[in-house]
Amino acid sequence: MESYNLDDQTISIFSFTDKAWTQTSKNEKETGFWHHTSGIAPDSTIITFGGYGSFLYKNTLFKINPQTGEFTEKIIPEIYPRYSPASAIVDNTLYIFGGKGCPSGHQELSPRDFSDLYAIDLNSFETKKLWEVPNFDKKFLPGSNMVYNKEESCFYIITGNMGGVLLKISINEPGIIPVSEIQHFDSGADFSFSQLYHAPRSQHLYCLYAKNYKNGQPSQIQIYSLSYPPMVYSQILQQDKKKQDFSFLWYLIPALILLVGTSNFIRKRGKNRKKDNKFSTSKSETDSLIFTVPDKPYFNRDRACICLLGSFNVKSKTGENITSSFTPILKSLLLLILLNTEKDNRGITSKKLDDLLWGDKNEKSARNNRNVSISRLRLLLEKVGNIQIVNDNNFWKIVLGDDVFCDYHTALNYIDEATKTTVHDEEFFNKVLELLLYGPLLPNTESDYLDSFKSHYSDITIDLLHLLLHKEEFQNNDKFRLKIADSIFQHDSFNEEALRIKCSIFCRNDKMGIAKSIYDNFCKEYQTLLGEKYGLSFNDVTKEE
Repeated sequence: MESYNLDDQTISIFSFTDKAWTQTSKNEKETGFWHHTSGIAPDSTIITFGGYGSFLYKNTLFKINPQTGEFTEKIIPEIYPRYSPASAIVDNTLYIFGGKGCPSGHQELSPRDFSDLYAIDLNSFETKKLWEVPNFDKKFLPGSNMVYNKEESCFYIITGNMGGVLLKISINEPGIIPVSEIQHFDSGADFSFSQLYHAPRSQHLYCLYAKNYKNGQPSQIQIYSLSYPPMVYSQILQQDKKKQDFSFLWYLIPALILLVGTSNFIRKRGKNRKKDNKFSTSKSETDSLIFTVPDKPYFNRDRACICLLGSFNVKSKTGENITSSFTPILKSLLLLILLNTEKDNRGITSKKLDDLLWGDKNEKSARNNRNVSISRLRLLLEKVGNIQIVNDNNFWKIVLGDDVFCDYHTALNYIDEATKTTVHDEEFFNKVLELLLYGPLLPNTESDYLDSFKSHYSDITIDLLHLLLHKEEFQNNDKFRLKIADSIFQHDSFNEEALRIKCSIFCRNDKMGIAKSIYDNFCKEYQTLLGEKYGLSFNDVTKEE
């Protein structure tokens, strides 16, 4: 039996002979990796990902060798920092699903629940985004692990939100399908941990919930069981071909009762008692759990692209992620030339480049370093596509070919077009919102020369989004207005109009629980960052729309 500490990168092994751990020192500091996910790889190493601590979300992967005590630490830039993701290791691939976090990793900057699936090769650490359900309106955090079903190429995940739900996701297609709900499930603990287990011999899924309370109540452990593989609603019910509604789900209760077994309820440090818990459903609850598969994105960030929105990411023309090939100097050189080209078509002067990147060197040495770095940068950019670094009268600029996608460049063009011209079709504005939902400009890259570019991009983005909010043709389009509000929150986490829009829309659509959760999270972060309570009540916020 082993225990690990990610902060100190130490391992403690329990001796059943001595009945003691090898590490006896007590850890006094608070961890920076609360709610990370973990699993055991085929080579018996322990793999962890993500976590939270000191107001920061993490996208750190640890590969731990229990035999040697060696820790391999790797940042995965393709995945936004997050805590409470679910994971599963299949062969030598780590799958990561969901969690909560934000592109910058800073808690105060518009954290959100993710609905995406990634695959990480544990040998090369090559990471691929398999799919995402954008603008997913169900707020939930998955349990810490997933159960893999090889026959259907899917995963099963448990979540304590929404009253306790078992979900199914496919590896190959985007979509989150509710399978069963847990009757009489109590999700009101201050801290909870959940784990899903598959017992092949008994052909059951077992779900364990551990709950702790701060108010003096005894901690609890709950265990539920379900026959495996579970059947989703669509497998046991016929739909009315003339009317594709979901009213038939009301009649699902008897069928599900026949399918599931009893569950045991165990109180820890309290009275032991047994309680039958069965997976069941009801019409109103299940209707709200039907999730739709998103349309195909307009823009492709999987290959031949330079991405600056949400995070810095560069993909080659073959789809290889070459972000790590950019040393700090090459990354800064690329950003300085590219950002200044967008600001002023002339670009940036040699002297300014030298002052910013090689200010500690003399003129000749700075020039030599610049020439060498630009040659290296050109070689890297050749892998991406047709990108030229041009020197024109001592000004450096970047010219992007038609085969290369730069999200920042494209977003600026769309923002300019949307601001200047008032008449556009719906597809145009959907493209605008897809670009803006990528996130702020370079949130994970900190440098003084970037501040003015970041501020300018956020300003023009928020101005456009507020303009769209008040356009008459969008007043009754709730889906579109939710996208706008989400985009605003990415740039201004305490924007009251975005809060009002989201809460009001969810209330109007009979999703009071979601609206209240959004409001409560807003108030919590508001007080954490600003040191004072938010001034408007939930009723005040929802009455304004």
